[in-house]
Amino acid sequence: MSGIEGPGERPVGRASAGRARVLGGFAAFGVVWGAWGATLPAIQDAAGVDDGELGAALLLIGAGALASMRLTGATLDRSGPAATPATLALLAGALLLPGLAGSMAGLCAALFALGIASGAVDVAINAEGVRAESAGGRPVLSLAHASFSAAVIVGSLLAGGLAAVAGVALYVTLAYYVHRTTLPGRRILEQLAYL
Repeated sequence: MSGIEGPGERPVGRASAGRARVLGGFAAFGVVWGAWGATLPAIQDAAGVDDGELGAALLLIGAGALASMRLTGATLDRSGPAATPATLALLAGALLLPGLAGSMAGLCAALFALGIASGAVDVAINAEGVRAESAGGRPVLSLAHASFSAAVIVGSLLAGGLAAVAGVALYVTLAYYVHRTTLPGRRILEQLAYL
């Protein structure tokens, strides 16, 4: 594949690989959040908080995301896509924290950290989407956001039905996204980018 397309043909090569990465990244992010949402009762129980306290603590995810988004944008402006794997590693670590919180204070700190990581990933994958659109000359972000939403539903259903292994599903999904470019199935993702 040369990365060159003729009239009426779809872009190939790097452009289609970038499109596949963006769609896969948004879908993986959606599965993670869907599965995470299904674990809220266990997180609430581990932290020993009531419904009102949990609701208040959940606000800190948004606060953390807002706090990190501008900084992440500036970091990506300086380092480009090289910073994206670091945001994913940050999210992988932050996903562990709420389950380890044994108190309201611990839960608040964990959810703020999770928000920071989530905001960083959100900015990074959207920046990847902009790069993929520029490289391929085709819109991808609308489909990427739709894949995120659909994947939240899938993640919720999977985690709800497989509660005993929900933690494993979260990390397998995230690991798949992080390492997708080294997997033999990468060509499948590239082909799915055309759907």
